[in-house]
Amino acid sequence: MSSIRNKLVLFVALLLLVSVAGASAANYWQLRQDMLADTGQRLKNDATVYAGDLGSWLAVRLAEVGMLANSPPIIANNREAAVPYLGSENKRNPGYARFFVAASNGDTYYSNGATSNLGDRDYFRQVMSTGKPMVADPVMSKVDNKAVIVIAAPIMRNGKVDGVMGGTISLDDISAKIAVIRQGTTGYAFIAQKDGLVITHPDKQQAMVLNLLKDANLAPSLKEMGTRMAKTENGVLRYEYNGVEKYAGFAPVPGTSWGIGLSVPVAEMTTVLDRDGRSRYEVTVSLQNRSEQFLRVKLPRGLWLWSAQVAGESVRPVLPGDKSASAPGRAPEAVLSASRCLSALESCRMCSTRTCGRTRASRTRGRRFAGCCWSLPHDWTAQA
Repeated sequence: MSSIRNKLVLFVALLLLVSVAGASAANYWQLRQDMLADTGQRLKNDATVYAGDLGSWLAVRLAEVGMLANSPPIIANNREAAVPYLGSENKRNPGYARFFVAASNGDTYYSNGATSNLGDRDYFRQVMSTGKPMVADPVMSKVDNKAVIVIAAPIMRNGKVDGVMGGTISLDDISAKIAVIRQGTTGYAFIAQKDGLVITHPDKQQAMVLNLLKDANLAPSLKEMGTRMAKTENGVLRYEYNGVEKYAGFAPVPGTSWGIGLSVPVAEMTTVLDRDGRSRYEVTVSLQNRSEQFLRVKLPRGLWLWSAQVAGESVRPVLPGDKSASAPGRAPEAVLSASRCLSALESCRMCSTRTCGRTRASRTRGRRFAGCCWSLPHDWTAQA
């Protein structure tokens, strides 16, 4: 009688334990999904705000250059008077590298006395043909060979476009404005133009080099973001860059062909605080195992195993001291032996390379037990 009562108490205790564990897991995943949705919307909204701020700043620059284009020294087409006038305006507004005036044939003089011909520049042709001011994509300056953006406005004489008034702004100055935008701890902002070229990026090696549409080695998700940014969409998506899973919100910059993106690692977005005030976040560790029947994994300090997958299929990891390793379809001696070897290591985890059944194992590798498919990728999701 006592034995039956003890078994009943044990059964109820185990049932309660499983229920509590299940409820905790469900609560965590629900919280995680809610947090991802909220953070994704915040990224999208923040991208819209920052894009609007940059668009407003550029609109002021367009207005400034437009006023110069309509000033008496420029309309009078008097170069001797215009050069010192533009020089004084450049000193008054040092945010510009220089001002310039281009004649209808492209011949150009600058506020510092330099000369060149801009007839081959796309922005020159567009302003001359449309009569509308514009913010041009970055180009290499013909004066000092540095990357600049050009604020260009038409010069109207006798009711027709007779030249282009321009102001150049260093791309480094634009990059500095974007660099102060932070998301989370390591998140950042970047700008990409319509053809996919990233024109500002915190990694100087990527600016004016990385192309979200044309680079062959980029992840498809990152190319999708480039496509959507080129279509001036406002949105958010998950992508991979240099092996790191990230979320990005993006929005078009008004008055330009650019889009601004805000990028932040998924690990930072999935960080939550539990009731004890400790932070929890998700980390995915991907490994290749091509030789071992069973793989031993020691996680970094503070992480504990949440789930494991082999070739996209969930597997049951065997923890140190786990007595349930003799499940059907496994090699219990090897599992238990490995478990005993690992039992002294802190935060160690060991997982069979595959939990396929005898039939599939025999078919795929000719072995009679699970753990045969060791050449497949392994993914572990851990929490801290």
